[in-house]
Amino acid sequence: ANVTAGYLKGFFGPGTAMKINFSKNPNSPAIIDMHTCVSENIRFFQQMWASTMYLFAQKAVGVPKTQQAQSSNTQSNEVQFGTMVAFTMMELPGAMDKCNIDPDHKKMILDS
Repeated sequence: ANVTAGYLKGFFGPGTAMKINFSKNPNSPAIIDMHTCVSENIRFFQQMWASTMYLFAQKAVGVPKTQQAQSSNTQSNEVQFGTMVAFTMMELPGAMDKCNIDPDHKKMILDS
């Protein structure tokens, strides 16, 4: 958790911004202060990182001895990973609120 927080806060230091252009409204880009956004959403980013690490850990475990066990184990892991990602993504609208993204831009991002 501390590694993730330190990495993100270091990578997205003060003055770091992200500009998102929209094809539907090219004259109204969303500009996000990434330092503030990451700082306010560190728990969200830690969850995303944990979900990603879970996927890599499952791949590193190895192949079960039988094909049937492999199929069952793979399906179970995919369901667990999908569930973790779904729960994490349910927090995305709240995370976007903490990034000071206005409702119009938020809707465009979620629709994409």
